[in-house]
Amino acid sequence: MPGGPGGAGRPPTPRRLRRLSERPLPWAIAAVGGFLAAVLGAYLLIKVIQDRGGASGRGAFWLITFLGVLGLALAMSTFLYTFRKRSRRLQESSRFTMMTWFKAHIWVGLLAFGVIVAHVLTRPITTNLSTGKLALIVFAVLVASGVAWRIVYRTVPPNVARGPRNLAVVDTEQRIEEIQSQIEKLAAGKSAMFQSLVQARLHGQPPATLDPQAATLPDHERTAWVELNTLAYNREGYGKREERQRHYAKWLQRWKLLHIPLAAIFLGLVVVHIADVFGAGRAAFGGRAAQFPNSKACANCHADITRQWRSSVMSHGVTSPFMVAQTALAVRENANANLALGQLCVNCHGPIGAAITGSATLPFPGTVNSTDPGDTGSHDLVLAEGVSCVVCHALDAAPGVGEGSAPFHPNESGLTSLGSFAGPNQSNPDPVPVPDHRIREGGYMGDQFASSQLCGACHVVQVDLDGGGVDRFAKDQGDLVLQTTFLEWGDEYLSTFGGDLSGARGCVSCHAPGGTAALVSSAPFGQSAPTRTVRDHTFPGVDYDLTPGHPGLSDDQFAAQLAETETLLKSAAQVNVSASVQPDANGNNFLTAEVSVSNLGAGHTLPTGFAFVRQMWLEVAANQVNADGSVGDPVCLANVRFGRKVLSSQCASGHVDSPQQDLPYCDVVQLARDFKAFRSDDATIQLAPGASQPAGSCDPWLASWQKILTDGPPDGNKLRHEVAYQSLLPDIVANRHRVFDQIAMAPIGPPGYPGRPDPDDPKKLIEQPGTFPDIPYLFQLGDLQQGQQVVVTATLHFRHLPPYFIRSLSEFYPPGVTADGLLAGLRVVDMASGQATARI
Repeated sequence: MPGGPGGAGRPPTPRRLRRLSERPLPWAIAAVGGFLAAVLGAYLLIKVIQDRGGASGRGAFWLITFLGVLGLALAMSTFLYTFRKRSRRLQESSRFTMMTWFKAHIWVGLLAFGVIVAHVLTRPITTNLSTGKLALIVFAVLVASGVAWRIVYRTVPPNVARGPRNLAVVDTEQRIEEIQSQIEKLAAGKSAMFQSLVQARLHGQPPATLDPQAATLPDHERTAWVELNTLAYNREGYGKREERQRHYAKWLQRWKLLHIPLAAIFLGLVVVHIADVFGAGRAAFGGRAAQFPNSKACANCHADITRQWRSSVMSHGVTSPFMVAQTALAVRENANANLALGQLCVNCHGPIGAAITGSATLPFPGTVNSTDPGDTGSHDLVLAEGVSCVVCHALDAAPGVGEGSAPFHPNESGLTSLGSFAGPNQSNPDPVPVPDHRIREGGYMGDQFASSQLCGACHVVQVDLDGGGVDRFAKDQGDLVLQTTFLEWGDEYLSTFGGDLSGARGCVSCHAPGGTAALVSSAPFGQSAPTRTVRDHTFPGVDYDLTPGHPGLSDDQFAAQLAETETLLKSAAQVNVSASVQPDANGNNFLTAEVSVSNLGAGHTLPTGFAFVRQMWLEVAANQVNADGSVGDPVCLANVRFGRKVLSSQCASGHVDSPQQDLPYCDVVQLARDFKAFRSDDATIQLAPGASQPAGSCDPWLASWQKILTDGPPDGNKLRHEVAYQSLLPDIVANRHRVFDQIAMAPIGPPGYPGRPDPDDPKKLIEQPGTFPDIPYLFQLGDLQQGQQVVVTATLHFRHLPPYFIRSLSEFYPPGVTADGLLAGLRVVDMASGQATARI
């Protein structure tokens, strides 16, 4: 065939064979293979570390670090293409062609992104925005812009070949200048009309409109006009070509304007991310508080558990307005005492803040106080978190009983780790190793009894003041004994089980009940987190935050918290009532009711803790039974006689109209003055203002287990006073006595506990057994007819704070918090009730 393969009349076009390194397939195979090797290798290594118990080491950290360094090295190598384009020395010395460098730039960049993805997948995926995620997002956009540019690069040249043929804008501009020069030469020396026609033609008028005028030109100018039209036509063609060349050139160059700045931003974020991971910011600016992970760090993986904890009283240990006020009052009242209170309270309510700041009052300096919007200083979240995650989970061992009142320190995290965290034993599967922190199983978190030791650190508050050891049952107490909950559980409740604890329960069994859920939000490599036995970290108890609006909690969360408290209290006690008609010593008939209260399910006494603010009391009432079985008119309690004087009674005992109303306690000191024959163990204690009612309004039948917090031990005939603050003094807590019969309202011991007798009078109990002795109530029969039925109802109520305590701290609440606002949140829970019917 004439002309050969190049076509008729055309010489063949020479084609250079592409090297292997210039072909895309080998690079694609290497990139995909490298990505799969990184992901599968990391996955298998995590499994190896997990199966060999490596969760307690740093294997996962070093693995993710290696992948990060490898991904960064690959990403940095792509910059060599830029240097190769701009360096003549590299161009001359390199054995590889520009196309090879270009292919390496593309595929090594994609491989780098794949390795970074493997680096990210090696730890659980979280939703928080971090420096690493920002770098990953920018890297993804950077890769996308490169891929888009490559697509444009493959699309534009064919269009160029079909249009302007090339993108040599400079060459086109030169051609336009040459044509313009020829036109100017051709028009030189011509007539004015010719010059006018030239300008009109160059400004876009078509020859058809100008030719009639050109026909009137002289012969030599008409010949020049034909040549000028040809030049003008060529000039227009090159102008359109230049316009298309510039359009396609912009398409190719605009991706460079995005790609290169993104690369610079990516490198900057990588530097910030590396500094963040290795703790540069914390080391330079964080101070000591930064060495303790706060709840946000834990929430990255344990979102549900952290959300539960934030709704608990544990998290509000240093920000609760009641705690803030009571601590301030206690510190003020003990400022000049020989035995200063110091950090006795705050060491338990906020161990980290207490250790870092040395403050004895709350909130700690530098703490965000949710009730103080004017505090705009520098804040450390960990100082405001009370009993936070690290306080319980980052210890080498559980503190000893009562040691929480002295400073104790969780493990500080390192610059590259949140530290070592203890948790319960896990199996099927074993704990997945993570780079964030080390995992220690068992130990003081091994089971419900071992983990209960944590509770004993702070739920025993007693101080040996006389140096002879603390005997919490001593009659003349020479030591400070404020709270013994853990001892009640360990020494009394567990002792009833002997060596067989199969039927016993630990603290967490009631106050952190277990359920089945995922311990973490996600697992590495996008896997579902395994199902574990997870404890409820709302820590239901009798306390709840009274702050108006309950900051940090939704209405639903607050309602759920109250429901948990109510459920717990309802499971703790039982009330039984018996009733019969009996004559008194004078032969007068009375309806006699006997009420017994049993500690049904608590592993400690009822009430427990700081029992001087726990109001557990009986409401007892009697009513006639109508013929149709409905409840009729009330039957009132008998008046109480002391010698020749009579103390009138309320119709029912223990009734309050609202949760904000104080119990109608009798002022025992005043009664002892008014009723000379009246004697009481409480007659040396003056109740706090507002805590009692005068004779005629008070309730002599009231059975309340709330203890009395006083300002010091008995001192001869000197009165003690009920106060709202603790002191480092012996014997400042007293049992309350019922006025009618002087029954000591001692706490009710755990189920099965036999009680503890008074060493001076074995007939009296310092601590009651699992069922409180029958409490009698006498009702006046009046004009009731024989055969009339009367129903007696007894209800055991609970209120975690007395209203008069809340009011007494008014001057110490944080700004914006008032006693009325706190009182509005009070609730009374009906723990148990019982009924009995008697016939007259």
